[in-house]
Amino acid sequence: MKRYKLLRQTGRILFFCFLIGMNTVHANSSYSQTTRLNLNLKNKTVKEVFSEIEKNSEYIFLYNDDNLDETRKVSVHVQNQTIDKVLDDVFKDTDQSYYISDRQVFISKSNNLASGEKRQEQEQQSPTQRIAIKGTVFDTDGELMIGVTVRLKSQPQTGVATNQNGEFTIAVGSMNETLMFTYVGMKPKELKLSQGIVNYKVVMERSEAQLGTVVVEAGIIQHDKTGFTGSYKTITKNELQSVGNINVIQSLRSLDPSFAIAENNLKGSDPNTLANISIRGGSTVNITSVFDDVSVNPNEPLFILDGFETTLQVVNDLDINRIESITILKDAGSTAIYGSKGGNGVIVIETVKPKQGQVRIGYNGTMELSNADLSVYNLMNASEKLEFERKSGRYGSLNNWNGNVDKINDYYSRLENVVRGVDTYWLKVPIRTGLTQNHSLNIDGGESSFLYQVGAQFRNVEGVMKGSSRETFGGNMMLQYRKNKINLRNNLTLSVTNGYDGSWGSFSDFAKANPYYRMTNDDGTIPEFLDTFQASIYQAQTAPNPYYNAMLSSRNDTRNYIMTNNTSFDWSIRKNLRWSGQLQLQTTNNGTVLFKDPRNTAYYNVDYTRQGFPKYPCKALRLLLCRYGIVFRSC
Repeated sequence: MKRYKLLRQTGRILFFCFLIGMNTVHANSSYSQTTRLNLNLKNKTVKEVFSEIEKNSEYIFLYNDDNLDETRKVSVHVQNQTIDKVLDDVFKDTDQSYYISDRQVFISKSNNLASGEKRQEQEQQSPTQRIAIKGTVFDTDGELMIGVTVRLKSQPQTGVATNQNGEFTIAVGSMNETLMFTYVGMKPKELKLSQGIVNYKVVMERSEAQLGTVVVEAGIIQHDKTGFTGSYKTITKNELQSVGNINVIQSLRSLDPSFAIAENNLKGSDPNTLANISIRGGSTVNITSVFDDVSVNPNEPLFILDGFETTLQVVNDLDINRIESITILKDAGSTAIYGSKGGNGVIVIETVKPKQGQVRIGYNGTMELSNADLSVYNLMNASEKLEFERKSGRYGSLNNWNGNVDKINDYYSRLENVVRGVDTYWLKVPIRTGLTQNHSLNIDGGESSFLYQVGAQFRNVEGVMKGSSRETFGGNMMLQYRKNKINLRNNLTLSVTNGYDGSWGSFSDFAKANPYYRMTNDDGTIPEFLDTFQASIYQAQTAPNPYYNAMLSSRNDTRNYIMTNNTSFDWSIRKNLRWSGQLQLQTTNNGTVLFKDPRNTAYYNVDYTRQGFPKYPCKALRLLLCRYGIVFRSC
């Protein structure tokens, strides 16, 4: 059976090809017999060995992270050897096995599928008594199923997998055999062979009880997660909620070590700063001069929400209670589906779909407290810091009153503060215990042909830095109509986010203040500067008081409005002809208010006509995206 897919997009034509092949032959493939490998690897992980083989050949490895020991390291030294020899050495004395189909290598547990050599030996036994059984596997919608495991009931260790056309071939000893079909998210199926029939059509039904079925939307094409080549990780709703409810990004970081978030020591735990994310490592190019808060991180993965491309900000503000599952595609397998945009990895998010039945109303509310852990700071107190400065020579010779009067006066002035008991712990001044609260309401229901879902969300995140917070108001409405051969779904989402950073500035401003400085005067007033000293004969150096600046009326507020309407349409015109389309309309409006009080010490020695002017940068964006295509199959 040949499969052709024609995808047409407004203004351009895109061709997608997704091929995953599995069959029963281990070493009979001409490519595996003729291709020779030269490897000299020492103390490498199994994944690194796979990567090196893929670089030096056309082989592609297919495996699940759960079936691979990522910590085990091996050494491989071969010259002009086939891949069989390499993999036999890699998996020696382990419970893992493999089999090869042309250029594809499938890795599994030994108790899941028989290894290539074992299966080949079984097929060579009593060849005159073995019968080749062929067939094609479909789901209830008539879609071909790739990667379905087919086993013999009498010998469960013997099995094959369907290829890219949903076809399988397996050898049996007699026609009294029973075949067992299994696939993630589908009900297991058994097929009793009939005398004289060697070609079968098998239909598998979905299992509603299993959450393992994650349909990944790639534009207008759907793939089951087990159809992806390479490495992936699927995270369920319960796993996300078990590690916290601040936002989706922080939860993913806790669940998957490959999901790396670069620490931003300047911003700290500011809730209004988007994370710097990478899955497949970072670029070695210096982008410091071009990367800012509104630029796109070149190492950022692609985000797909319910089949449509979205942004990091949308995902960051997404209600975690709406998420059904998240699939992280980590390597080059994602590029085969999403093109160059998937080069940094892909985060595929599927939200909870409405279910038929009576109207259901659900509410979820959570509260969390967060505070700053200052125990990692081992700082000197006022007396220790002043003594350290004296011994390091900062004040010069304290006996040289003729040429060192200014520095001597500075030292004794600070010593007087220390003797009086001044020991300011500046780190505690700008921080607080932050309260995060999240409230979500969901209503869904409908009948077999029409389903609906309406939801609302409010979330308020208080940062541990005083004055910093982020409020998110959101709502969504999903309507789905499915009858006969037509499936229509529309999802409208509204989100309003307000961010406040206040006037407390940066935590580093407080961390740099010396403990022998006083935060306030004896009369309760707040000094503008902590100290002023002569840095040279021409210029005086000042030490601004960060607490003084924090008490001013400076502002740094943001407001983001996002409206997204996603519509998908699917029409099965006939058994082998289907028309699909997607329409996305998105409106974004971002506004910022920046105001620094003219009394701020940053304006010291600045002309008064250039002080305190507010800034109101604003950006609006409208996006309209349309995709449609025809899928045709002929036998």
